Amino acid sequence: MKTRSLAIFSALVLFAASCEENINKGTVWDDPHFIRVTATREAMVERSEQKGFQWMLEDTISLFDQEYREVPIRNNEEGSRIFFSYDWTASAPGYAVYPRTEDVVFNAGYVTFNVPAEQPVSKLESFGSMVFVGKVTGNSSAYKLNPLKNTLSQLKLCMSDSTATSIKIESVAGEPLVGNVTVDCAKLANGEDGFWTIADDDKKSSVVVITPVADSEAISQSGCLQAGSYYVTILPQTYAEGIRITVERSNDETLVRMIGQEGGCVANRSEVLEFPGDLDDTLPDEVTIQLNFQEIDENGTKKGVWPFVEAKEVNDANYTYAYDYTVDGSEKTANFNIFISGNKSAYNLTVNGLRMVGKNSRFTLPAVSNRYLKSVTLDVTNSYAKGFALIKMDWSTLYTGPNATAGKPASVTFPVGDVITEKDTEYYLRFTAANTDIKTVTLVYSKTLDGVSE
Repeated sequence: MKTRSLAIFSALVLFAASCEENINKGTVWDDPHFIRVTATREAMVERSEQKGFQWMLEDTISLFDQEYREVPIRNNEEGSRIFFSYDWTASAPGYAVYPRTEDVVFNAGYVTFNVPAEQPVSKLESFGSMVFVGKVTGNSSAYKLNPLKNTLSQLKLCMSDSTATSIKIESVAGEPLVGNVTVDCAKLANGEDGFWTIADDDKKSSVVVITPVADSEAISQSGCLQAGSYYVTILPQTYAEGIRITVERSNDETLVRMIGQEGGCVANRSEVLEFPGDLDDTLPDEVTIQLNFQEIDENGTKKGVWPFVEAKEVNDANYTYAYDYTVDGSEKTANFNIFISGNKSAYNLTVNGLRMVGKNSRFTLPAVSNRYLKSVTLDVTNSYAKGFALIKMDWSTLYTGPNATAGKPASVTFPVGDVITEKDTEYYLRFTAANTDIKTVTLVYSKTLDGVSE
């Protein structure tokens, strides 16, 4: 009985095995020219965040067999990670390259392609061209490209206005930014350094230029790059002396900025190297405007001083404050407009500073691009209390400050309580008492405020 049971069991096992072997017989899986691959692309890292890629309908991957023959594989659904072909070589797959273009050449485990020195841009907030390479794993029922690895890096540049006709990027020490590049697929797959080399030919360049494409979203009516962010494709490596960025502007002004001016910079594979802030925002992160109306010399003699470009008027007038600063080794000046109103009264410059005769006389504080008004300090020469208030342009009161007396300035730093200022915003600085003798008004603007999220 025991022997008979064993024979029956063995027969069932053989039958099951036979069914398993024949389950795909006569189906597409039984066709050696059919291949199916599940593919993902390595994410781009920007500010420590992973930014993944979604497949588009009929995206095409070049798939190579062990004899380096290429067959295109495609998906047939938006967002699908399943790629296939009915024209496979019937050999085992080896490596794959995305995107499939005539410029990309695969031979004996090496991929060669060109990263161009001229990179016209047509979209804002869109990564530049990239080349992904991956090694196929799994078997015929579950081939995988998990993931296709990005071979290049991206440089992110932002403009706050639409004045740039072109932007030139160059490595200061002469390292190549672009050119005809060859990638060792095995080294890339294994995460090894030195996975790419560059041909020493006329395509090799330490300079890249971006310009807007005609009739695209990247070009303004004046032919300039639209305000916004742009990504430039560059080679992943260390740039020992940094990267120089030259912005040609429509007003014939040339703006030069630097990344890694001290100590160089590193562009990592599949990561974004970002210029901090806007290229055309050359001001320091924190801007201090100090309006001095009194000076005391070494002998203790007091005199009134005027901090503006224009001569003082008797009553309401606009004045220019010239703010001098240095950016990337160059001296620059930013002009800020301040309107002074005596509220139907005169204001006078004396040895005690600027006397605002009328009660509720005021300064119009300038809006500084992409910055908050962070603090206001009023220093007076009066022996009796003088106060100030910060007023919105609709005449509503934002904040009423403390009183100042000689030797005891009054100051406020925002946020204070639930009161915060807004970026890019003008305010009135109103003097709440008559005959306020102003020694200095100090304004600090900042890109950030404590406790205020961006």
